[in-house]
Amino acid sequence: LTAQNPYNVGKAIWEVKIQNPSAHLSSNDSTASLKIGVTNKTGKSFVVVGSTIGYGASRQACKVRVVLDFENRSMIVYSPYSPSGELFTSLPAGPLYVAFQNKINRSSLHSVKIVVNFDLNPNQIS
Repeated sequence: LTAQNPYNVGKAIWEVKIQNPSAHLSSNDSTASLKIGVTNKTGKSFVVVGSTIGYGASRQACKVRVVLDFENRSMIVYSPYSPSGELFTSLPAGPLYVAFQNKINRSSLHSVKIVVNFDLNPNQIS
């Protein structure tokens, strides 16, 4: 899943909340994860660069904050698993789209519910 509008200048920050994961999972989905990051949407199958958040074993909602600095071609993903942030500097060329990739057990038909807030102020980034 990708956003419709790309980032191609400046800084951007957004927050993702993975809603009560256990409500969306069956017992065989303990390894379910969500990759949160960016892509440049080139080619038929594009690569998502970002953090993989393992929500399958979690029993509570999880918040993830992403800081994209387009000028420096870097992104930091803050999560409960990486509270000091995971830095990505090998971002793809071109405009970047917010992207999510849900990874679940092949036999599972369950989905995950996320809420994304794109209205965070990029001027508050340190």
